[in-house]
Amino acid sequence: MTIDNGTLGQYEKLMNLKFGYKFALLVLWLVVKIGSRGYAQGNLMKQVTVGGISRQRIGAVLNKISGNGNFTFAYNNHTVPADSIISISNYHGTIYAFLNNLLGPDYEFKEVPGYIVLRHAPRKLNLMAEIENDPGKPLIVKGYITDAADQKKVNQVSVYEKTLLISTLTDEQGYFELKLNNWNGAVVVTATKENYRDTSLYMLRDVHVASKPAKTNYKYYPEEEDQDQRSGLERGLSRIFISSKQKIQNLNLGGFF
Repeated sequence: MTIDNGTLGQYEKLMNLKFGYKFALLVLWLVVKIGSRGYAQGNLMKQVTVGGISRQRIGAVLNKISGNGNFTFAYNNHTVPADSIISISNYHGTIYAFLNNLLGPDYEFKEVPGYIVLRHAPRKLNLMAEIENDPGKPLIVKGYITDAADQKKVNQVSVYEKTLLISTLTDEQGYFELKLNNWNGAVVVTATKENYRDTSLYMLRDVHVASKPAKTNYKYYPEEEDQDQRSGLERGLSRIFISSKQKIQNLNLGGFF
C-alpha cells in the first residue's frame, strides 16, 4: 500500500489534536494494516483451472483441487453431496466462485489453517445484543437470537467472544448472556448454529472523553488472523466446550474446534 504526501500531511495534523500522538499512530497503523490485508490471498481466492469433467463424483473433484492447492476440504457427507455425479465444462477462476457455482447459495465457505470448510447454511440469524457496564462489576453482554426469515427466537445457538474464549448457548427464548471479567476492549460476539450462516456483531463500550485521557493499550485483531492466533482460538474453544452441552456446541461449530 502506498501513502502519498497529502495523506501523510493529514495524519501529521491529526497527531497534533488533543487526543494525542498515540491515538493518531494507532489510526495510521490500522489503515496500513487493513490495506495490506486487502492484498493477502487466501485459499478461497486462489485461481484454479478445471478441465472438462464428465461424470465424476463431487468428492473426487474436490480432492483433486485440494491436492494441487496444499489444503483440505472439510465437510459433512450428510449435508454436502460428495457422492453426486457431475459434469463440468472447462473452468478457470477462483476457488470461491467454483464452489459457489457447484453447490449454490445455500452453502458458505470458511477458511481455517490448512482447510476450507464447506457448510450447508441456507438460513440466517439476527443477533441483537447490548453491553451492561456497571462500575465495579464484570462486563455483561446480553441479547437475543432470532431467525432472520420468520423472526422466531432460536434456541441452542452457540454464542461466543473469540478473543476471551467465552461461550454460552441461547435458551428456549433465544436469550443469552456472556460475562466478561477484566475486559476493556472491543467485544466481538459471534453466533453459530447448524444450518445457519455465522453472524458476528462488533461492539464498543461507552467512551468517556476527558481533558487528560487515561493511557490505554490497544490491540487490533483482523478477521483473518494469522495461523498462530487461529490455532490458539481453536485450542481455547476445545477446552471450553467440555460440559454437558459439548454435543450441541460441536454440532453448531462443525466439529472442527
